[in-house]
Amino acid sequence: MLVKLLASVILLATQAFTANVSASYHYELGLNSTAYQQQFDELLQHGYRLTYISAYSDEHNQTLFSGVWKKTSTSVPWTARHGLTGSQYDTLSTQLKGQNYHPVVLNAYNLPNGEPRFATIWEKASVGTWEQQRDMTEAQLKAKVSSLGQLRITILTRYVVGNQVRFAATWGKRTATDWHGDWFYSLGKTSFDTGSASDGYKAISMNAYSVNGDPIFDVVWQRVSSGGWDAPVMSYQTSGVDKDTYGRTYKGYVGTGFGPRVLTGYYLEGCGIQYAATFEKDS
Repeated sequence: MLVKLLASVILLATQAFTANVSASYHYELGLNSTAYQQQFDELLQHGYRLTYISAYSDEHNQTLFSGVWKKTSTSVPWTARHGLTGSQYDTLSTQLKGQNYHPVVLNAYNLPNGEPRFATIWEKASVGTWEQQRDMTEAQLKAKVSSLGQLRITILTRYVVGNQVRFAATWGKRTATDWHGDWFYSLGKTSFDTGSASDGYKAISMNAYSVNGDPIFDVVWQRVSSGGWDAPVMSYQTSGVDKDTYGRTYKGYVGTGFGPRVLTGYYLEGCGIQYAATFEKDS
């Protein structure tokens, strides 16, 4: 199943532009922890920074990682970690918050033995008020959303503690680029096709999970303007594609000036690992 995937976008890709934009990005799918760390270290040496990371399990309950990197000349300090326990994440959060960093990606996952772990990316930049909380039940998450009405969710992820589902989330200040501050989140949907790109919404945080061999999605949608009140950020989304199909989709989108933004995998019974992703017009 492809969601809002425009075949014409792929067909219109030009060789010159593809080479130019492709050089700015790199992605990896389905790496184990060792291979992921090796790739991370190598890309770091070549001037790439990690912009998205996700972790998920395959049919053998092996933990796999996928990531998106971008080569950038900006000097915004950043740091990334994976494999953190809850207490390790709390310690890192305290340390980084004291240094004026804030989380931009947080993905929770469970190891084969059931223990929860966290993968995260932080940036050092002025973002105003923000909050985060983990180990919330769904009821606690909804209550927190209501109590923080002046803020909006920026990251949402789930994991399991024992046999109970728990959520971790971050909230941030609404910004001038928010379209009327419009945003919403969706939990446990069986389809990624919940937001409407034509209405200016894009997925700013997305995680997919396999439950009894079927996928569910937790997504945060934000309506964002590119500068004009009626000029939404151009973005497209795709879901339910295998590794090869994602590669072709990626090539088509970067060929027309779109960059990969969000990427995650999930196990689908009878099909193996599938991928869900978003692409956004590169600035």
